[in-house]
Amino acid sequence: MKGIRDTRPEVTRVPAPVPTAERGGTWLVPTQRLRRVLLSEEWAGQRAAGFRVAEMPNIFLPESFAAWHWERYDHVKPCMPPGGDHLFWMDAASDLDPGIDSKRARGLAALAAEAFALECAWEITDDDWGSEVSEDAGQYVALRKRFLSHLCETGFESRQSLFNHLVADIESGARGRVEGLLAFQGFDEVTPLELHLGRAWQAQGGEWREIPVEARTLERASVLAFPDREAELYAAAQFARKSLLENPSQRVGVIVLGLKRLRASVRAIFDDVLAPPRLTEQDGIDERPYNLSLGEPLRNYPLVEAALDILDRAGIARSPVGLSRLLRSPYWGDPTEDGPLRFACDCALRERGRNGDTGWDLPAPFEAGPENFRRIWSQSGARLVASQLDEAHPLSHWISLWSALLGDFGWPGARPLDSIEYQAHRAWNEVLEEIARLAALPRRWRFSDFRLFVTEALGERLFQPETPQSPIEIMGPLETAGLNFDRIWVVGAEAHTWPPEPHPHPFLPYALQRQRGLPHASSMREFQFNERLLARWQASTTEMVVSFTCREDDRDLDPSPLLTRWPAPEPGPIVRGGFRRQARGQDLPPDVVPFTEPVALGATEIRGGIRFLKDQAACPFQGFAEHRLRADVLPPWRLPFDPKVRGLFLHDMLERIWKTLRTYHPDLWDWEQVRVTIAQAVDASLDQDPAGGPLSQMLRKTLRPSFIEWIETWFLDHECRRQESFEIMTEQDATLTLAGLRFRCRADRIERLADGTLVIVDYKTGQPPPVKRWMGDRPLEPQLSVYALAWPSARALLVASLKPGWMGYAGVAAQADFLPGSGPIETIADWSIQQNHWRQALEHLAREIQAGRNDLDPHGDPDLPCDRCAYPALCRLQETRIAADTGIGEADSSHEARDASGTENT
Repeated sequence: MKGIRDTRPEVTRVPAPVPTAERGGTWLVPTQRLRRVLLSEEWAGQRAAGFRVAEMPNIFLPESFAAWHWERYDHVKPCMPPGGDHLFWMDAASDLDPGIDSKRARGLAALAAEAFALECAWEITDDDWGSEVSEDAGQYVALRKRFLSHLCETGFESRQSLFNHLVADIESGARGRVEGLLAFQGFDEVTPLELHLGRAWQAQGGEWREIPVEARTLERASVLAFPDREAELYAAAQFARKSLLENPSQRVGVIVLGLKRLRASVRAIFDDVLAPPRLTEQDGIDERPYNLSLGEPLRNYPLVEAALDILDRAGIARSPVGLSRLLRSPYWGDPTEDGPLRFACDCALRERGRNGDTGWDLPAPFEAGPENFRRIWSQSGARLVASQLDEAHPLSHWISLWSALLGDFGWPGARPLDSIEYQAHRAWNEVLEEIARLAALPRRWRFSDFRLFVTEALGERLFQPETPQSPIEIMGPLETAGLNFDRIWVVGAEAHTWPPEPHPHPFLPYALQRQRGLPHASSMREFQFNERLLARWQASTTEMVVSFTCREDDRDLDPSPLLTRWPAPEPGPIVRGGFRRQARGQDLPPDVVPFTEPVALGATEIRGGIRFLKDQAACPFQGFAEHRLRADVLPPWRLPFDPKVRGLFLHDMLERIWKTLRTYHPDLWDWEQVRVTIAQAVDASLDQDPAGGPLSQMLRKTLRPSFIEWIETWFLDHECRRQESFEIMTEQDATLTLAGLRFRCRADRIERLADGTLVIVDYKTGQPPPVKRWMGDRPLEPQLSVYALAWPSARALLVASLKPGWMGYAGVAAQADFLPGSGPIETIADWSIQQNHWRQALEHLAREIQAGRNDLDPHGDPDLPCDRCAYPALCRLQETRIAADTGIGEADSSHEARDASGTENT
């Protein structure tokens, strides 16, 4: 690349012939998948021919081909180790802006590396840029200059430009004449640099040709429309299953547009249809009959995650979640020996976390633990004290520290690793070896930088365990390069995603990108490239189905414009469910899945109170798991002033205000004095916050005006509409007995009207739940229903929503037109009948609690409580529920936030 190479001194290289294999020359392929397929086919062909020892051809990806030649034949400049380019780009960003934060430096480095790679692959020189350069492009030019300067100073060669140097050396004859065949196979698009290599190879005496994919005749093509993505994926899975049953030797390709986003759903649905043993058996599970590409980041695998948690023992990135995960991990020490102690420590850690202490000093049970457990913890701690964590050291220092910590803990554990764990361990070693090669760079690292770098390196490495070749391949569109299939199904062919929107690179001139045809430079370029993909798919199979979703969220979707010459779309078959539905049989009830035998409560006082009633109404097992099994989840880490904490503060401030005012009479209020009362209540509430660190103090000072404005807006807009005068009581306690169980509850505010009746008000900082959730045989929001029975004189139940942008009252009342114009207040014609209905419904739930009902029977209108459940691993409903309408989704397993009042009724 002339424009880049001219900025550095010339290097004299040693001429050497380019070697070739005896069989078939050298192949360049675009993907590792195609490389594996070609090697497998070559090996099978040689075995069929009677060879017991195979002589395999050289098959490379282009970048591997350039790196192999450079490292083997260039003895002047060492090649930059993997990851080193990114570090040099980050250093260049820091040189230009010494105050830049690490996150922005990483982002700039990634974008600059992409732009440099595009310049290399499309052979763009400085002369091609022209005179008009945008601000972003000018920033990249400065970054590139500093990057190349660092390379010159250290004597390394960038991996991104190795291919350019290889082409220039072959073209100039610096490596002598070449021999043999250089074949390109499977490329959907050949870059100018790759074409340059082929011509230079041929000009120096070698043979160069592009090998086309074997063409097939498309016999059947169809376009199918589905109402949603789930139905589309189930149909594709059933299509693959049917093809496999008809002929096990067929090769079926399922091409998922946007596979990275849909990967979890694809795996769940294809497991349901194609791998039922994985849903029902624990041992002896066979391999999946399909292969899903785009592996998970290596750091997501539990074995590697445990290694990172052990590294966190150094204290820079400590978190209660990491410590809890490390205590439960089987990948260090011997869990059969110290498992109970670890469990006890984890439980104590969770309880301590609830009280605000999240340090990494082990709780009290640790002191009484086995000698081995205490030895590991103290030995690693002593090693850290001697490692000078606060100072910068060479990279080898931190790698040695990490290796020593892993040795202290006995990672990866005492038990033998299974196949996937062994492969993950091997991949981890490969990444660590690449990182260790960076120790040759003249750079000193702080521990925080080292920890961040290894985490990113393990995250960028996509790992997919090696499995036997599968008849069904699920891939993204670019991974299909060079492959043939007997049948193909393309998922996700909607107009707004295929072809995708163009996104030219921000660091390169837009006009230049369009002129040279760089990837993603224009809509026409995207259309033409994907049109070539579609044509190749058609030429590589005998049957092809393209499907799309008609509707997503609240908008209608159209098929891709690439399908204009295809048959008109037809409705696709709707088959929701696979193995679970087939296993249901005709006589098994679909509504309730038993978990275990009921366990009677045997007490009149219960843990959880009204919250227990709410969870029992939502799902008996959810209530049983949280309040009887006490299956608590680790409390999430929170900011000093997250929404829940703001809600607690707001409740306390309103309580202080009403204790001062005592009576409701807006006509007689001195509004200046009311404002003073509000300000005093805000100050008193914020000053009692136990979190008194600098961050909390700064936030209190910043948020004080917001709280004052928030409460003043509520009073002026919503607390001055009523004309009567009445007494206001705050934080009142009461006890209610339901079916022999006693519930203690506390109301935020009770109004005593002139006729002696009561109005109960509950504060919410979010949008209030619909009134229909209070009603029915299983009230999903029983809090105010309990209040109505605890205070029988109540004739109105109100929710005061203080959510900014949605302030107002909602609820029910016995009097018509109660609080006119204040919100949706529904009228109950006969209050006594409604009270009796509430008592019957709540006593029914209390009897279920007393009897220990714990079956999987989630109720929800319109959403299921499963979306907020913290115990999917315990109930395993998605894997065991036998129901025709069971669907697969990516459920949010986070805990449902408690009421903003912070009151846990007991």
